[in-house]
Amino acid sequence: MSSQDVLLQREYHRRTAGAYDDMHVESHDEHALSLAILSALIEFNGVNSILDVGSGTGRALKVLQKHFPERKIVGIAPVANSSIYS
Repeated sequence: MSSQDVLLQREYHRRTAGAYDDMHVESHDEHALSLAILSALIEFNGVNSILDVGSGTGRALKVLQKHFPERKIVGIAPVANSSIYS
């Protein structure tokens, strides 16, 4: 990927970060299935803290916080305009 392509991609994500989930996410997509499986594994294994590296828009964090409000859940993302939850 050329440096110009990288700049264009970064600009796109900077401009669309706030609406990314609305633009690209469906309620029953593969990400939702993955989160359901992950939630079951967290519950089964008694996980007490979760670190989401590359949390992007925070979609996974929101779902996990809803399912596990008593657990420590932290997300980090390398992009300044991404949502970061903890």
